[in-house]
Amino acid sequence: MKAQMEIMGIAVVMILVAFGVLFAVRYVFLEQPSSLGAEFDEQQLARQMVTVLLRTSVGRESIQSLIIQCAQGQNPPAVACMDAQQHISSIFSQTLDAWGVKYYFQVQRGNQPVIQAIGQSCPRAKTSAEQPLPLGEGTVRVVLEVCR
Repeated sequence: MKAQMEIMGIAVVMILVAFGVLFAVRYVFLEQPSSLGAEFDEQQLARQMVTVLLRTSVGRESIQSLIIQCAQGQNPPAVACMDAQQHISSIFSQTLDAWGVKYYFQVQRGNQPVIQAIGQSCPRAKTSAEQPLPLGEGTVRVVLEVCR
């Protein structure tokens, strides 16, 4: 009787060890690699793209100054807005679109869009970069969302 109890105890221990190994294999060895590096890359892409976009010169103007003129209603605003929209779309088609990156770009003053949004809103997770631009009264926000 005592030997049977010891064998049952050993069997229970072996079952617990087997479950432990099973969980270790499942959660340690079969787990997908961390997406931390991918998230960092997306953050850097969004930030750098906004920075470079705003500093890009088109003729004598930068895209940043075209956006500010558009938001302030200066230098016929329709012309400034159309120029900014056209150049931004061209840059994105040559970069993000060519790379296969899904994105959503918008320029807003308050809750009102200043320039027509480019791309499609991200349905799931996204990484975004935002750059506020000061105006005489208030600010205009330039936002780029990179979809995952």
